[in-house]
Order: sequence, then C-alpha cells, then structure tokens
Amino acid sequence: MDKGVLLANMEEQKRLIVESCESGEWKVSKTKGGVDASILYDPASPICKCMGKGQVMATPAELVEFFADFSCMKITDAMFISGEEVEKVDHHTVIYHGRFQCPPLITNRDFCWANSDCLIRDGDAGVSVGWSVEHPECPPESGFVRAQMMSSGYYFKRHDSDPSLSTLYYVVHVDPKGWIPTWVINLVAADQAFNVLRIKEHFEKLRQGAGGSSSSSQPSSEGTAALEQDPASQDADQGKAGK
Repeated sequence: MDKGVLLANMEEQKRLIVESCESGEWKVSKTKGGVDASILYDPASPICKCMGKGQVMATPAELVEFFADFSCMKITDAMFISGEEVEKVDHHTVIYHGRFQCPPLITNRDFCWANSDCLIRDGDAGVSVGWSVEHPECPPESGFVRAQMMSSGYYFKRHDSDPSLSTLYYVVHVDPKGWIPTWVINLVAADQAFNVLRIKEHFEKLRQGAGGSSSSSQPSSEGTAALEQDPASQDADQGKAGK
C-alpha cells in the first residue's frame, strides 16, 4: 500500500465529507430524539446517501478522542459485531477490519477501511472519515461479503453559542455488494443516520454521571470486550455473492 497515495486520498475524503455535510441539498425525512435524518439521491448511484445531524454534549477535541478509540464502534453502530486494527499508518490514520450484522436472510458484511480522526479549523471542528481500501493483511473473510465504504464519516463543529456543545453530522454512503435489492439497501442506510442519536445519548450519560461535566469521552471496558465476540452465522445470500 502506497502511504503517500493513501494520505493524499485522506485529505480528499476530509474535503468531501465537510462539503457534503454543509451542502444545502439535504432534505429531512425523519426526526428522533433531537436528531434529524436526511436523504440525498445521487444521479450517479442508485444507492442513497444518508445524513444524521444533532447537538452533542462534547467539544470537538472530546469527539476526536472518542472516535480515535476503535471500541467506540459498539456505541456508534448497532450493526457492528467485531473488528480489529490492521495497520497504524500515522498518528491520525489507521486501517481497520470490521464485521457487521445484516437483517435476517442476508449474509453479514465486512469492510476493510482507512480511517482518519483529527481536528481542523484551529480546533473548532473535526472529522472522522472512512473509505474502503485493499490491504494484504485484510483479505475477504469466509462467512462475510466484502462491502464497499464510499465517502462516509463524521464532521463536527463547535456550537455557535455554547462552547461545551458540538453540532455532529454523520454521512453514510455504502455499497453492501451482493444480491440485495436497492430499496432494502436504502432502507437500512436511512436507519444508520441515527448513529448520531446513539452518540448524543452516550455523552448525555457521561455528563450526568460526572455531575454535569464530561470527565471522559471514552467507551467503557464492556465496549472493548465486546469487540472480541464471535461473528454471527452466515445467512442465505452467501451463495449468491462473492466473499
């Protein structure tokens, strides 16, 4: 893997995620728990982009620290089964392998992706972006269909009037591959927008537990242990899609 190419792509992914979140093209389709879920259709792809947006009781620095700990996946994504670090590229960028639970009768998916977490704009904002990569130590895994993560991730910026809050955005654009109808893909993707709600609730509990101030943005040891659980059994469409 060419490190220079990877890091150049990282800068492009950061730019794309910020531009996407700040675009005025999004249309809110659902609101839950103070989080807006929006959908955007791209003429170049039948798979929709989805975005969640909400206010979180954390600063940009606390959010970068949170996302940089891979065990946060058990908090942020209800579909996450297990995963591990493949390679640490630099201080901000890591290659991960993760396994994800799919709905009944659909084979579970896995991803190999590069992820970068860092502050931008002099610390007033930050990003946690991910995109699929190929890596010799992360081959397709038996029992899973290797999916593709396109421009996806989090963008967060300090709240205009309350420096203890951040506005958190999450954009997800994923091609799960395999034999899944597009309407099913888009339905599941829309629910992913509420990853923002799970993060919002996590930091609210931290604030309450610390008497109104967050002493740590890190997941509990239970979340770390859960990373090691066994993946669920394979489902019906495994014979139709490559692994």
